Amino acid sequence: ATRVSWKDCDLNLIDTPGHVDFTVEVERCMRVLDGAILVVDARVGVQAQSETVFRQMRSYKLPALVFVNKCDRVGADMLQAVASVQERLDVLALPMQYPIYEGERMVGLVDLLQGMAWAWNGRKLMPLEQIPAHVLDEAMVLRSELIDGLAEHDDSLLAVVLDGREPDLGELRAVIRRLCFAGELLPVFCGVALTGLGVEPLLDGVLGYLPSPADRPTVQASDVRTGEAHRVDADPLGSPLALAFKLQRFGAEERTFLRLYRGTLVPGQVLWNPRTQREEVLSGLLRQHADHGEQLDFAQAGDIVAVNGLEGTATGDTLGVREDFLALEALEVPEPVMTMMLEPQDQADREPLGQALELLAREDPSLRVGVSEDTGQWRV
Repeated sequence: ATRVSWKDCDLNLIDTPGHVDFTVEVERCMRVLDGAILVVDARVGVQAQSETVFRQMRSYKLPALVFVNKCDRVGADMLQAVASVQERLDVLALPMQYPIYEGERMVGLVDLLQGMAWAWNGRKLMPLEQIPAHVLDEAMVLRSELIDGLAEHDDSLLAVVLDGREPDLGELRAVIRRLCFAGELLPVFCGVALTGLGVEPLLDGVLGYLPSPADRPTVQASDVRTGEAHRVDADPLGSPLALAFKLQRFGAEERTFLRLYRGTLVPGQVLWNPRTQREEVLSGLLRQHADHGEQLDFAQAGDIVAVNGLEGTATGDTLGVREDFLALEALEVPEPVMTMMLEPQDQADREPLGQALELLAREDPSLRVGVSEDTGQWRV
């Protein structure tokens, strides 16, 4: 987890592993995000786990972009990767860019919307006066296909195309944004994440085509006494309401990651956990940057922060004020599919092993720990 500033906007970023073993990590992060970027390998396209992750995105109705990565590798084929996205994910996928190569080295890209080229100088993209001749024809065909694909889903743009007029850039971006919000389109970007090539326009795409917390539909919470549904707007002036979606240990310290849906948090604030019927004190409020925590004076609706000092709060718990009696929808954790038996080699290690398993179970809600009545071994 980290925070990225780009063009006067702050982006809360959570990077999850794509491997199947980390499905729960992906699931609980999807629960608190407003948009997603699906990263696809330019050499192999969509893989089996990519389909699983995309289904998770769909279950949470997350607008998404696609970033075709590793375009500098031997065998990279950006257009084939786009085709695999459209075929295997069964969704309209349109490339926003086309890579420029010199030999096997990616040296820039064509912005298909603007109809202009950018060269990579090793640090950032620089505009070129014209699109290189060896990619001009392909780029123009792709641009025409992009506009036609968008026009099929927007009547006003279709009228412009049928009249033979050049669409306005702002109109094209508005159509992409609308279709992306509706889950009808995956805009596809390309580049090389390792060097940063293509990351700048990808961030522009995040700002342009993915929603802010204010753009997302209002969150539903329920009254823990009556079950009555309540709408929760992203209002920083409202009473605080947050979801604990991850617990992680940093040395001897345990931190709880919160997505704040409403209100403002400050260090020392007292919140109410409706599941445990207990008060929790925020002894520290942090902006997490990987393993480094930056102390904060406050956090507002839409923020993702880490807090210290929560003793009884678990993954999926709601934190708010006692008077509201509101609980957000908890996380759905899949049942474990493997079981193993554990026992210490030395009896003196039994208590430390039990403590370690208890800590692991707090961090990972998919880990179930019990003791076999027959053997006294731990069953996990």
